Amino acid sequence: MKKILSNRGLAFKMILLIFSCIALVFAVIFIYNYKVSSDIIRRNVEENARNFTSSTVVKVDNVLRSVEKVIDNAAIFLEKSDYSDNKIQNLLKVIVAKNSEIYGSTIAFEPYSFIKSEKYYAPYYFKRNDSLKYASLTDDKYDYIHQDWYQIPKELDRPLWSEPYFDEGGGDIVMSTYSVPLYRNVNGKREFWGIFTADISLDWLQKLVSSIKVSETGYGFMISRSGKLVTHPMKDVIMNETIFSIAEERNYPALRDIGRKMVNGNTGFEKPDYKSLAGGKSSWIAYAPVTCNGWSLGIVHPIDELMADVTNLSETVFFLGAGGAVFLLLVIIFISRSITSSLRHLAVATEEFATGNFDVELPQVKSKDEIGKLTQSFTAMQKALKDTIQKLKKANEGLEDYSHNLEEKVLARTLELNEKNTQLDAAFKNVKTLSEIGQKITSTLNLELIFNTVYESVNSLLDASVFLILIYNKKENTLDCKLSIEKGEKLPEFSFNLEDKNRFAVWCVNNRKPVFMNDVDVDYINYIEHRVKPKAGTYASSIIYFPLIVEDRIIGAISVQSFKKNAYSQVHFDILNNLAMYTSIALDNAYAYEAINAAHKELKEAQSQLVQAEKMASLGQLTAGIAHEIKNPLNFINNFSELSIDLSKELVEELEQHKDKIDSKSLDYINEIIGDLEQNVKKINEHGKRADSIVKGMLLHSRGKSGEFQKIDINNLLAEYVNLAYHGFRAQDSTFNVKIETDYDKTLEPLNVVPQNLSRVFLNTINNACYSVHEKKKEKKDSFEPILFVATKDLDSKVEVRIRDNGKGIPKDILEKIFNPFFTTKPTGKGTGLGLSLSFDIIVQEHKGDIRVESEEGEFAEFIITLPKNLSRQL
Repeated sequence: MKKILSNRGLAFKMILLIFSCIALVFAVIFIYNYKVSSDIIRRNVEENARNFTSSTVVKVDNVLRSVEKVIDNAAIFLEKSDYSDNKIQNLLKVIVAKNSEIYGSTIAFEPYSFIKSEKYYAPYYFKRNDSLKYASLTDDKYDYIHQDWYQIPKELDRPLWSEPYFDEGGGDIVMSTYSVPLYRNVNGKREFWGIFTADISLDWLQKLVSSIKVSETGYGFMISRSGKLVTHPMKDVIMNETIFSIAEERNYPALRDIGRKMVNGNTGFEKPDYKSLAGGKSSWIAYAPVTCNGWSLGIVHPIDELMADVTNLSETVFFLGAGGAVFLLLVIIFISRSITSSLRHLAVATEEFATGNFDVELPQVKSKDEIGKLTQSFTAMQKALKDTIQKLKKANEGLEDYSHNLEEKVLARTLELNEKNTQLDAAFKNVKTLSEIGQKITSTLNLELIFNTVYESVNSLLDASVFLILIYNKKENTLDCKLSIEKGEKLPEFSFNLEDKNRFAVWCVNNRKPVFMNDVDVDYINYIEHRVKPKAGTYASSIIYFPLIVEDRIIGAISVQSFKKNAYSQVHFDILNNLAMYTSIALDNAYAYEAINAAHKELKEAQSQLVQAEKMASLGQLTAGIAHEIKNPLNFINNFSELSIDLSKELVEELEQHKDKIDSKSLDYINEIIGDLEQNVKKINEHGKRADSIVKGMLLHSRGKSGEFQKIDINNLLAEYVNLAYHGFRAQDSTFNVKIETDYDKTLEPLNVVPQNLSRVFLNTINNACYSVHEKKKEKKDSFEPILFVATKDLDSKVEVRIRDNGKGIPKDILEKIFNPFFTTKPTGKGTGLGLSLSFDIIVQEHKGDIRVESEEGEFAEFIITLPKNLSRQL
């Protein structure tokens, strides 16, 4: 290989070297880009599949829980109240009519327990053809007391969802029933009274699951606790097949394992060797349990649709890389040929000169660049050499005429000819050396190697006691000295401003002409007005400067200097002129190569920014989806709390009518209980509406808007949410306790804020503090006393809020990440990573304030919130 390359021309070597390097860079970038992009997309696909499944399960779970809450609340009121037949039927009508998810509802009493003269009493209201129907389940054939939905909750003594079944004689559809046991106090004893139920139609559940859109051909399905298919796009398998029978029939052992995990209530994302029933495509399965009834939801993701982004990205990068490589190859070939074609002709001419043939025709180069000037120099040299040879011939002829009587003259002429021959030999040697040096300089793209090669070449041909290479900096309008050598030692880099007119280098570049002086003390006046001290090194006596020019573009300047006077001749001047041309070409190529690399780096950085932007694009949509789904159960809470308030008032009125039949002590006790119930329900309604306003705030936040500003006492708001967070943690874990220290600035005036949003910030921050001290308490036991410190302070134009805990603190390496969306240090299921991100947006974006944290790991964490006064904004 080395022998083959040594026989090839400069153009071929340049093309091969440059294209090989670029091809290698492109290949590395392609492989790296494919691997990184593929890994990122695969991780995103799996994470999105898990998140999508979880969010869908939350949607189904929320609906089922809303049904549970309706029946649970109604059962509580029924147990504590005396209901007539009409009121019971009215309650059932309201439940079925007001709740679109509930197909039917009944209250089935124990035999002879509601009406002493009748064995069964079970009024049933259900929906059919968009109207409300009534049926009585007292038929002996129906025999509701032996139905699973009646017997199992009664025996287990707890509310329960039934397995799906066909309710013949009742709703006459396939349904699942949520049953709540009812009890009453008889002679101070708790006695079973009956079952309160709500039915959901599997047709409704099928529509809900069918609405799940996964790529183009993906779908969702649901199985019961026994593995029976409850919903599926293929209707003939619903209630007729189980996930295990399908796995057995189609020989899918992996599907059987997935079925076991789903029945056991596990959550996961599996990549089995499996083809979907509905589409027949190779697919992956994500699954998660519906916690309230023990069923499990699975979502089938077709692999080819999930990985379409990876395939498209690889094809795009490959074709762009191939196209770019071909284009660069053509550009390199064109540039190399344009540079070396004339040099090849000159090299051939030089070889002819070396043989003594001065009649060889030189190439006609009309350009005014370095190649054109080099050709002109060769032409001038050819003419000079040819004239010299002609003169020598004439001299020899003259010597022959006078040889017989002019022996001394012949001897003198012979000496003159020998001197001329020596000069010719030196000229031939210089031409050949310059050609070799030119090839060496222009064969590399490494700037340092170019600088060193030029210096070594110049130093070998003439006195270069001082050598400089200066590069033109267009942005700064300076000449930057990249190489400065004096007596073989490198000097520090320095710069000349092009406005400094008393510099020889500046004159050379501005006038685009060489500077040539053999006695600087005398000749400097031809170029500058005043001679100034060099920026590096000492004064020189002889100086040559040449501008480095490529196609009328200034690259810089090159200079050799000597401490001797008359150190340089015209030959030295011509040698440096030729070397300056080669140096200009080499430097221009090297800087062009650096520009290509820089452009490629910028392209790569832009691509990384696009990938990051795509990852964050769905955050707003996710927030809006979650907030929207929370509104359904909140509506039920608010509606039934209002209904309960009205019922309590009716109960008071009813007691007022029968107060003569009840002794005053019992009546006062009952009124006290009713008053407590009414207060509790009002609190439920109050906090339900507050939760609803928070949900509205989340929806507004996801759309880039905010709530309304109100004048609020910050101390009262902060105190309320300190108390709320404390009791919330106590409700979750009775062992939790913390010493709360406060320092509220009593001089604070009401502040203009969005209270529902600011309260979320306080609650998130205080919850995090309680979590941290509680975890530290678990580790250190009685040796640690948890403390939560909360303070407010007036700072003239701002208000400062400090929330500090002596918990585990925050490590320094993650301190800058805590406000990033989805970043959390809590275990899975304990935190979403959205609390501090939303808090940051509320304080900084909405209230134009600031939130920061100070922490020492293992000792404390303190959040400092500052809010401007008199902030007002129209939303």
